[in-house]
Amino acid sequence: MNLRALFLFAHLLGVVLWLGLSFTLSFVTGKAAREPDPSVGAFAYRTAARLLRTLGVAGVFLTLAGGIGLITVTDYGFFRPFPHHWLFQMQVLGFVAAALALFYQIPVAERLARAAEARAGGGEESDANRADAFDGLRKRTAIVGSLIGFLLIVLVGLGAFRVP
Repeated sequence: MNLRALFLFAHLLGVVLWLGLSFTLSFVTGKAAREPDPSVGAFAYRTAARLLRTLGVAGVFLTLAGGIGLITVTDYGFFRPFPHHWLFQMQVLGFVAAALALFYQIPVAERLARAAEARAGGGEESDANRADAFDGLRKRTAIVGSLIGFLLIVLVGLGAFRVP
């Protein structure tokens, strides 16, 4: 087995983890948010936060490490727009998606899980404040998660249909 094959395997495994988890969690948490029982939503959002913190981070780092490894063992080069413009686009969009996931999506998922648990468990805050905090976080997370999912689909397309 050569080094290029190992980096390609790590890169593709990371993309599968990251993309698969992103889409699966969007369906699960979207359905759980519409449940009348808030404890179901709290469980779903807590599970989503844990999965993002473990498998999501692993997928992002495997994707980045495999991609960087592929660049180092080939003659393509880092952030060189010509002659391989598809690779340059993959690098830029991939780092944007990774930054959004690591620095926004995962920390906000933790806050969203806490807000869902507070909404399910009650507490000192009024129900309106808990609902507003939860709904605001849920909408922002949905927008950023959709953006990351779109970027990942574009990246898969760029990798699959690269044009010389």
